[in-house]
Amino acid sequence: MTLIGEDCQPLPWQLSDSQKERRPDHIAITRCSSVVALWLGGPPIKKLKNRSRRAKHTAHTHGYVHDPFGPWQVLNVQCYPDWESSEDVHDSTRHYVNGVEAFLVTLLGEFVDAEGRFEAIYHKITKLVTPPLDFMFNADVRERLLFEDAGFTYVRRYFWATQTLGIIKNSIKSMVDAYEDHFTEEVWTGTHKSLWPLLEEQRLRNVYFRKKMSTLRKRFDHQVLKLKNLIGEIDDRRDEIQALREELFVGTSIQESRKSVENSDITVQQGHNIKLLTMVSIFFLPLTFVTSVFGMTNSINFPTFMSSNAVTWTDR
Repeated sequence: MTLIGEDCQPLPWQLSDSQKERRPDHIAITRCSSVVALWLGGPPIKKLKNRSRRAKHTAHTHGYVHDPFGPWQVLNVQCYPDWESSEDVHDSTRHYVNGVEAFLVTLLGEFVDAEGRFEAIYHKITKLVTPPLDFMFNADVRERLLFEDAGFTYVRRYFWATQTLGIIKNSIKSMVDAYEDHFTEEVWTGTHKSLWPLLEEQRLRNVYFRKKMSTLRKRFDHQVLKLKNLIGEIDDRRDEIQALREELFVGTSIQESRKSVENSDITVQQGHNIKLLTMVSIFFLPLTFVTSVFGMTNSINFPTFMSSNAVTWTDR
């Protein structure tokens, strides 16, 4: 993974941020890739049987191992949408024993580049979720971090940061696991059956090659250790983000509870007002009826009207 550079657009087959307009508080990230391949020429020095079960049904039942000191070519293809490619791995002052050393130096350069890109993303996310320096002295900043706003800004931010750091951690871990699974002790000492075997171990060039491999191994181990340390830093940062999320949840919950209590008080007060209005209405309804009767203007004369009403009431 890497940060998308300014005025750069990832290729369609790369997983990348789909936002057309980049907000100031958003980090644009994309998947990137590189290819490192080694070709060894010349006649093969050994023939190996392919023990895979699928090989029985194909024509590739055997493979060939070539001499590590034979003709070689190293291919390195980088696809980074930020205009920053590491091209200083090889220079005119470097002299390689064979193609294997050139391949490993190129691969080490990719490990260094990947560690730098992962670390850059980690620092960007850290800056995004870490409270600013005036947090201790500015009450408004504390209010924004403690209570969620209407747009759920910090909940979204903390969720995205936690999940993104988890994906980055898995990517780093896959690199470390691949290195530890494939670059075993046999590979570094030249005793592996298929990866660059040294048939004549006491030959001077083989002794010198193992010496160079020992130096490269230390550099690889140092770089892998840095990747493991970065994994530890990512875990610590995720714990801190989780703590911020919990504090935000607690603060927002308390705020909502306080508003609920205030709304309850308002509801109770409204109930008292309605009760008072009801009691007043009990006294005013009969008066309203009486005033409505005496307020009629369509009667011919008052005595006749009263007597007719009295007769009607008696019959009922």
